[in-house]
Amino acid sequence: MIDISKTVFFVDGQSDLKALKAKFQKEYHQTAGFRLVICNGKSVSAAGYANAAVPSIIFASNQCFHNFICIIDKEKRQGSAINFADSVKSEIDKLLTLKSVKIDVKVCCADIMFENWIVADLEGISSHSSITCNTNQSNFDGKNGTALLKSMFKKAYKKTAHAADLFKCVCLERGRLNSPSLDKLCRTIEI
Repeated sequence: MIDISKTVFFVDGQSDLKALKAKFQKEYHQTAGFRLVICNGKSVSAAGYANAAVPSIIFASNQCFHNFICIIDKEKRQGSAINFADSVKSEIDKLLTLKSVKIDVKVCCADIMFENWIVADLEGISSHSSITCNTNQSNFDGKNGTALLKSMFKKAYKKTAHAADLFKCVCLERGRLNSPSLDKLCRTIEI
């Protein structure tokens, strides 16, 4: 596995940040660096995301980080999550080249949203006291992960309040078997 303490993740929002931070602390007793890239609405282009992310990437490269990973949501964009991740990476690489900066940035894209990585391990999250799981495990990539979680929650699901606790329950080895997009993240961080 890569050294998480030397890794900086560029994420869409606070709930993704909290969930990844909690998971890495629980599983690996390491804390990564995190930067928010607030621009990944469903209509933001790959170039738009790159324009917002590159200044933070360059800033982080001047700190103690050696691994740079952007985690984005596909949302309802056309095409596959892999193609969108490749487009974002290409746009980031173009901007870094224009600025004469050499940084290898990896891009992982949840298909459709971060919650899809949570529902990739129903067995794991069913151990959470707020979940009643009556759904059979499947590859839920490309489905509405939030809607699936809301249907399983005994009370109202709130992303900012519950995502971190739920993601800590996800067994990445099981989840990656049910989610190609989570598998890409696992391969990127070399799990």
